[in-house]
Amino acid sequence: MFVGGIKEETREWISAKEPVNLDTAKDTDYMMMSYEQRAFDTDLLMAPEGHVVTGVKFRNLGGHINLEVQVTPIKFTDGKLIPDRSTWIGNDNTPATAEPRRQKLIQFPDVPTKYVGNEIDSRHNQFVLFDSTDDHKDIMQTTIPFIDAQPVTTTTGSWLSGVGLYHKGKIGYGGYVGAMIKTFDFSRHLLPDMKKRSGKLMKEALKYDFEQLN
Repeated sequence: MFVGGIKEETREWISAKEPVNLDTAKDTDYMMMSYEQRAFDTDLLMAPEGHVVTGVKFRNLGGHINLEVQVTPIKFTDGKLIPDRSTWIGNDNTPATAEPRRQKLIQFPDVPTKYVGNEIDSRHNQFVLFDSTDDHKDIMQTTIPFIDAQPVTTTTGSWLSGVGLYHKGKIGYGGYVGAMIKTFDFSRHLLPDMKKRSGKLMKEALKYDFEQLN
């Protein structure tokens, strides 16, 4: 819909498809983790100005679980997408690139559920390793971090401008990895609308600026 609206009846959850053949689907529909392949990249991928997010997928980037998003130009006035100009974007950095991806260390981890009040402690262009809990605290019997599988959505439908992956936790605990979303920034489409009464300025409102659109 125009100016950022979404028809609520069109919102639906699409479940991931089940791989038909686990041998042929490897590294296409799923990734087999091992000691050498157990990294989880934390990034925030933002659509360019005038674009919205229209797709999300994971990839195996040098043994790292890495995020990619599809971005598509959109006409602000009528909400119509321009699908033939869609493209996939991602962060291709690895620990071996010129701008290396840095590891977010999880120190002396205990079982994540033993701590309440976790906060996001990772940054863009970092990664965490799936590992076991501390040998003294939990005799290394639990895989951490846990996965936060709560729904990630907006209360009402809105255009999305970014998708990210993060780690949240506390020193001494394994923490959680999860996903985040960013909604479209409408501020550049708003202009002050000065309303006057009897020659005096009464209030300042905001209105859409349809000349600064796509």
